[in-house]
Amino acid sequence: MQKKVLIIDDCSENLEELKWVFEQENYEVYAALNGKSGLKLITEVLPDMILCDVAMPEMNGYEVKELLSCNRDTYYLPFVFVADSASIKEIRYGMELGADDYIVRPFNNKEIVRIVNTRLKRIDELAKWKLVKSSRFESKNVEIPEEKDHIIVNTDQKPVFLKTTDVVYVDVQSKYSTLHLASGEEFQVKKPIKEWEEVLPKKLFFRIHKSVIVNLHYITSLDKLYKRSFIVHLKGIEIPFIVSQRYSAKLRSNLMV
Repeated sequence: MQKKVLIIDDCSENLEELKWVFEQENYEVYAALNGKSGLKLITEVLPDMILCDVAMPEMNGYEVKELLSCNRDTYYLPFVFVADSASIKEIRYGMELGADDYIVRPFNNKEIVRIVNTRLKRIDELAKWKLVKSSRFESKNVEIPEEKDHIIVNTDQKPVFLKTTDVVYVDVQSKYSTLHLASGEEFQVKKPIKEWEEVLPKKLFFRIHKSVIVNLHYITSLDKLYKRSFIVHLKGIEIPFIVSQRYSAKLRSNLMV
């Protein structure tokens, strides 16, 4: 089945060039000349990848990504910013919005194809793991619990209402824990890791260490460390995590890695 790529760019020349490049790579390509028409196409075709220009009139690329992130039907769609120029601050801001990459012109067409291919390959691999996990539950007639959409975190200042899908990982030191969100925000609360295992939806979160729980949706890759352990890479997090041997066995059992 052909993968679907949506390109959003107010410059028709840039649009046609990228359209041609991905058509040559056997992608099903959709194109939009502005953010509004791009959003409409996204809801209609649900593309496998979105390449979006940053500087556009009426609705810029950042606004497009923000709107997608607020919609539970589109927040997960892979998204890459494409810009004529960008400062470190702008790139950081784009990544904090949840983008998978930020590409600055001029670039080699092979480079952008490689980025898209690599990202989609990782998504396919993760989908296979989840499918295997789901089938294992069904074969054992085990009921998969419903996910909680939101949690309330009681900080020192005030209670905070959070979407569970926004939590990338939780690390715990003694009775205190820190929630790390996709936005880059962090919340520190007094709660041991066992309570987080009870509160967080079990089919979305997995404990990889005695003090770390990760959101499976943010895993970009797993690398074998040694015989019975792995390194987990999370989207937007520079430093990878080591899966302890104890939890590696559970990870293999659930995902058949």
